[in-house]
Amino acid sequence: MKNAYGIIKKELDKIFKFPRMIFSTLVLPGLLIFFIYVVMGQSFNEQTVTVEEHQTIIDVVNMPDSYQMILNSLDNIVINIVQDSEVETLKDAIYNNEVDVLVVFEDDFDQKTIDKEKPTVNVIYNPTDSRSSLGYSIVQNALNVQRSGFLSLMGLDLEIINSTEEAVYDEQKATGSILAMLLPMFIMISIFAGGLSIGTDAIAGEKERGTLATLLMTPIKKNEIILGKIVSTATITVLSALSSFVGILASLPFAKSMFDVGGSVSYAFGDYLMLFGILIVIALLAASLMLLASTIGKSTKEATMYAMPIYIIAIFSSTFSMFNEAKDTSIYMYLVPVYNCTLGLKAIFSFEAELLPILLVIGSSIIYIILTVMLLLKMFKSERILFAK
Repeated sequence: MKNAYGIIKKELDKIFKFPRMIFSTLVLPGLLIFFIYVVMGQSFNEQTVTVEEHQTIIDVVNMPDSYQMILNSLDNIVINIVQDSEVETLKDAIYNNEVDVLVVFEDDFDQKTIDKEKPTVNVIYNPTDSRSSLGYSIVQNALNVQRSGFLSLMGLDLEIINSTEEAVYDEQKATGSILAMLLPMFIMISIFAGGLSIGTDAIAGEKERGTLATLLMTPIKKNEIILGKIVSTATITVLSALSSFVGILASLPFAKSMFDVGGSVSYAFGDYLMLFGILIVIALLAASLMLLASTIGKSTKEATMYAMPIYIIAIFSSTFSMFNEAKDTSIYMYLVPVYNCTLGLKAIFSFEAELLPILLVIGSSIIYIILTVMLLLKMFKSERILFAK
């Protein structure tokens, strides 16, 4: 047991005798989880508040008295009585996300129900719009209440009403929303994985092999060395981003069969330009962050340990964005590093990209890259960091 105790002490000393190891092993995981849940909670809360604060507009044709009483008892909705002649115009408005939901009752609905003539009610909505989907749920719940209340009171069959639904939406946007849920994750994984494998070895590997000291003894300036490391690592990650870009272009014609959706996908030149810009800043950000971990780490293994939280954040950020809609995202969320890039990618793929948010993504990311590079240059001048024991 004495020998076992010695082994235990030796292994634990590897952690507890070095503040950096204590931080990376015991403190960093908790901070990472806290950061992830703060961002995720804030994002989910924004979506919930946006939906809850939205006043659902329900347009109704031939409103029956039995249904109006139910709707009047609900909060945060507006009921518009419209005419048959407006149905086609309202369908176009639902298609363009301008109207929430339209309910078309057959004329003399209540009387025909009493007479057991099986009257029809048609609910028209846009399943790709969260507000319209919420309105659809409200309408369906009200119809269920009507069945269980009015029909039961009259002693009628609950299935006497012929209820139908009609979904009107842009098939291309529906396909784009599927791509927007999946492609940002694939892109972030591929770029950050490339940066992880190359960047962590760029400096920490030199330390581990003992070649960094030799390199520093040459007449090459330290700034030139670190800039060379940055450029070489960034080149690999940018090439990885370009590969992702080409892969996206090549796969778009097959999106319909890949994801089993009804619409084809055709992005404009401006969309491709914005996508290219975001891919480049993702690549540069990944390279600079991985080099930062490589500079701090004493070995490739330790550098990888420091870089792994960055990689995890990149993956989780793309997961969080699955549940966001670009039109419901606060503008300041486009300034959150790494996460803003996934929001930008999602907006582009879902055909909801606007110039200001995309410029904020690219501009803020460039600032983060510059700050990281400046920190790298400063750290590279510190022998205490480069040759830490």
